[in-house]
Amino acid sequence: MPEDRDKIHIHVPFEGELEQIRDLQSLKPEVENLRAELNRLQKSRLRMLIANALIDLARKIAKEYKSELLDDPSTTRLQKFAANVNDAQLQQMGIPKKFWSPLRKLEKYIITRNQQAHETSEDFAQLLLNEQFKEGHVFELWKDIFPLLYGAPVEEIAARKEEDDDKMLLGSL
Repeated sequence: MPEDRDKIHIHVPFEGELEQIRDLQSLKPEVENLRAELNRLQKSRLRMLIANALIDLARKIAKEYKSELLDDPSTTRLQKFAANVNDAQLQQMGIPKKFWSPLRKLEKYIITRNQQAHETSEDFAQLLLNEQFKEGHVFELWKDIFPLLYGAPVEEIAARKEEDDDKMLLGSL
């Protein structure tokens, strides 16, 4: 009988639920990192789509004015055309004023869009800094290539991308 007295069972209500809450709280940083990565990818895609929309707008204007540019798939002449479209033409077509400045800066948008396809150092840096890769062999293997190729550590290269994305999305290129 004395052994039974030594075994006191205390039932803590909601003990399992408290454990689940702790588990969920431990996942919060990972969820935040995933949100940040998704946000970065969405900004990158949005930047490309904005440039494409401005190209489409320039082509629409060129079509309205029966420009010879319609036969030219290159965007180089289209950039010059967009830069020289006057206010009266844009107003006559019903293009809202808020698009006039970005349209005239089409060249900068196209350059940024094309850099996205060819200049991948910033995307590479951001991906390496992602939690999935930063703690492992991949990060250790590739982090030292950044100062060698780009003259700056991986963290600095990644930060440039965020600044450039914000400028383009706000139309302040």
